[in-house]
Amino acid sequence: MKQEDINQTFHLPEGVTKIPNVEQIIAPYSVKIYTVDGKPIIDNDKMRKAYESIRPIRNLIIESALLVESALTVAILHFMVGVDYPKQNILRSFVFEAEFCTFMQKRKMLSKIFEIEEKNITCLTREEAKNLRREINEIILERDKFAHGMIIIDCREYQAMIQYYRNGTQIDEIESESGDKFFEKCQKCIYSLNKLTDFFKSNSPSSVESKK
Repeated sequence: MKQEDINQTFHLPEGVTKIPNVEQIIAPYSVKIYTVDGKPIIDNDKMRKAYESIRPIRNLIIESALLVESALTVAILHFMVGVDYPKQNILRSFVFEAEFCTFMQKRKMLSKIFEIEEKNITCLTREEAKNLRREINEIILERDKFAHGMIIIDCREYQAMIQYYRNGTQIDEIESESGDKFFEKCQKCIYSLNKLTDFFKSNSPSSVESKK
């Protein structure tokens, strides 16, 4: 989308905002205003419906990504200290729940684990491990887009879009099936992460010792 189109966007905070020559709008989103013969094209009901249609998709993407992050945390903790749950709780409190330990930092930890233990981790093939890291990275980027981006309603066709910053300002249309596709990708990642967790449980020092 051209920069001049982006510049036509009116950024509206939550609450009532008055745009010159346009009726009052109550909306937690931005609105792209277009005119015909000098008159603005705008329909509050259609805008509201467009926004309401996108909210479940946005919520599904953010919540599904949280589940992936949680499964990733559990897998890393079992790699670090096995089934020593008191130590896991300490690590959670001091490291994994700290502000600096972001989703991306955890993804980097996972990459380091595979780098160090690639030959010993037998529950996933090399290709599966590569795909897991790639898909988690994609999930993080998509989550960030919806968590930090701004919803825009294009008043020509009342199309909901998301504006975000990634190597410059980007605007993407939001397809109705994008939430379901994202959810399926997250479920696939969680399945692989759970396999990792079970593997680390079975091969932790305490588990190996108990089998003797």
